[in-house]
Amino acid sequence: MIVIAFFLPVLMTQLPPYNTMSTAYSAGVKIGMTIVYLLISLLFFFPCFYLYKFSVKMQAALKTVSQENFDEALMNMKSIFKFYGIFTIIILSFYALVFIVGIVTAAMH
Repeated sequence: MIVIAFFLPVLMTQLPPYNTMSTAYSAGVKIGMTIVYLLISLLFFFPCFYLYKFSVKMQAALKTVSQENFDEALMNMKSIFKFYGIFTIIILSFYALVFIVGIVTAAMH
């Protein structure tokens, strides 16, 4: 994702709809896309990291039959589910807010 953040904006400006843009606008699009992709990769780094920790601890627990490693693995899995739960609530709240703003805006016209 980080590699895409730096190469996709450059590649997109070579496509026909984007290569006719002014250089200032094109630079803004490149910077904006890079920032968005970096933020997305930062946001999803943590669940991937917890998933990695879960897999390492679970493999250790299965190899050594260790209840301690098993408990730590499940705590990491709990963190993943907690993250996705909070993320889902935030996204659904954002959708509800956009829906309400859309209804109010449509009612004003």
